[in-house]
Order: sequence, then C-alpha cells, then structure tokens
Amino acid sequence: MGGAEIRERVRGLANKLMELLENNVLEEPQAAAAAMEQARAIRREIESLGFLVSWRVQLRPLTDKKPYVEVTIWEPRKNLTPEQQRVYDEWFFRVNGIKND
Repeated sequence: MGGAEIRERVRGLANKLMELLENNVLEEPQAAAAAMEQARAIRREIESLGFLVSWRVQLRPLTDKKPYVEVTIWEPRKNLTPEQQRVYDEWFFRVNGIKND
C-alpha cells in the first residue's frame, strides 16, 4: 500500500471508530462490549500503520441524545532529533492525558 492508500484506509478506519464510539460510549458495558472491542481493534490497526489516535467525547444532553465524538489521527514527523522526539512525546502525553512515569 502506498502513502495515499494508507491515508485513505486510516481515514475510513477513523470514521468507523468515531461511529462506534458515538453509538456505544454511553451504553451499558455489557451491551457495548463487542462494539468497544471492535473500536480497540480499529485503534490498534491505525497504530500498526504508523499513526497515533486520540479521541474525546463531549456530552450534550440538552441538544442531542448522542454525544459529540472527535477522533484525531496524528502522524508523527519522520527524522526527529532526540530532543524534538522528547518534546513531542511530552506534548502528546500531556494533550491526551497519558501519564508518562
């Protein structure tokens, strides 16, 4: 697969991930288990293609019954210096609420 094909595949996967999260994130864990496992599989596939994934959910109970879901795909720059990589990693962990101990 070439670069354009990979990006198109990732775009489709991101849309599917967003749909799964939108329809299942507020469901009971037992009812949403299969869909959430599918969402994790999609995230792993995107990451296996060299991209990072973050997502956030915003509840809008007064305007809509479904939550607002935003999926962001990050493509790390190639050939970062060690200092640039350290800064990027710190930023990515902070933005996505990941503890980097």
